[in-house]
Amino acid sequence: MRPYGGEDETRRDEPKHRRRFALGLSDWDSPPPGHLDAGIVGDVLLTDTLWTAAGPQVTADLRSACWTRLAGCSIVLANLEAPISSVPKPADRKPYNFRTDVRALDLFDQRFVLSLANNHIMDYGAQGLVDTLEVLDRAGLSYAGAGTTLDRARAPHYRSVTGIETAILCAADPRFQAATASTPGTCPARPGLLAESVTEARRRARFVAVAIHMGMEHSTTPSTRQIDLAEECLDAGARFVAFHHAHRIGGYSTSGRGIVLWGTGNYVFADGNERPRGKTARTAAWRVRYSQPADAVTALSIEPAVIDRAGVPRTPDAGEAARERERIHGLGSRVRTPLRRTMWHSLEMLEPEFVRSNVTNYARLLRLRGLSYVWRSLVAGLRAQLTR
Repeated sequence: MRPYGGEDETRRDEPKHRRRFALGLSDWDSPPPGHLDAGIVGDVLLTDTLWTAAGPQVTADLRSACWTRLAGCSIVLANLEAPISSVPKPADRKPYNFRTDVRALDLFDQRFVLSLANNHIMDYGAQGLVDTLEVLDRAGLSYAGAGTTLDRARAPHYRSVTGIETAILCAADPRFQAATASTPGTCPARPGLLAESVTEARRRARFVAVAIHMGMEHSTTPSTRQIDLAEECLDAGARFVAFHHAHRIGGYSTSGRGIVLWGTGNYVFADGNERPRGKTARTAAWRVRYSQPADAVTALSIEPAVIDRAGVPRTPDAGEAARERERIHGLGSRVRTPLRRTMWHSLEMLEPEFVRSNVTNYARLLRLRGLSYVWRSLVAGLRAQLTR
């Protein structure tokens, strides 16, 4: 496995001064011809908590609070963390089951590609997913990562952006209701399968981006499995890979093949059960610039935000934003060696926020499903984090 470095690990044929990372929005200029700006945010959870705070309609003020940081991006990728459905009962006994309604559609515009590959899109069963697909199709909103069969779940979203053919692929940890040849679900982020999808997409598109819902919750450090998947995607031709699910901002790594965001965090997160607080309330909007002549991502902008009590990202003052940008920039060093990753994983598992969250979740799961189910879930989770 090749180690990841920092921003000095650049393409040999790309002048170093043209590759700029950890910028603020004030440093960003308009893309020249042959370039595109793509935005990405992490988990977008829209529940009644948000609608109660925002009123009966999605207002221009709410849209501005969410998306001003990505003004000027020609395409935006966001993880839709709940089905859009009116199915009355959850499909399974889980500690958390989420859904939203058609008001969510008003938050997005035609720039967006919504990732449906996550651990909540099937909370209300196959019908909840079908409802979501139909609603998005009627609204003309693009999506990827889930479908009524595996082939449909794997299908990339293709789009020409500023004249550059673009493909967006979305996948999730295979534990998260993976689709099969005959059953609905998410696109599983399996070794080999994801690389095959990227290779196929690269034949048609120039800029290939991959979003993967995977990682240890409340950890900023990727697992070996995440690193292996990112390597596969980059080797197959992806130029941008991003992970979400951990509810924490992670660092980023760059190389001559592309750029990887190890954790995009929560973004809009109106969870009526437990609002983001502390480190989970830190978030950011990310922006990358792809250069078609160089076939590379040549710039990255990080625009920090803090999630408020209603679940909406708010802009901190300039000094706080600059400090947070530097902190995120420094997180990438944790990925460079297995020893560093192991050390940081161990330290994060001792943090009070990590302990509290896991004890709460497993206690709820114990009441709902019993000791045997909790044990199997714990073993599966550890296997996903500690093995390839």
